[in-house]
Amino acid sequence: MSSENPLSVLHEETRSIWDQNASFWDEKMSDNGNHFQRTLIHPASERLLQLQANEQVLEIACGNGIFARRMAQIGVFCGCHRF
Repeated sequence: MSSENPLSVLHEETRSIWDQNASFWDEKMSDNGNHFQRTLIHPASERLLQLQANEQVLEIACGNGIFARRMAQIGVFCGCHRF
């Protein structure tokens, strides 16, 4: 019987798969996101959150940080935590 934690094995497998695809994803999304993010997600999220300059926000599971960079552009102090 293996002494490895099955969740730990799954976590490492998931990380390995992401690492293999991360370059493709970064190229596809560019520094500002894709059209869907720029025209729908960013404006809707900003309105929903009513973001104001000098606020502090923690974005969780932020992918490659596109929305965190957008919040920084409008003066929000953003911490980004990736899992």
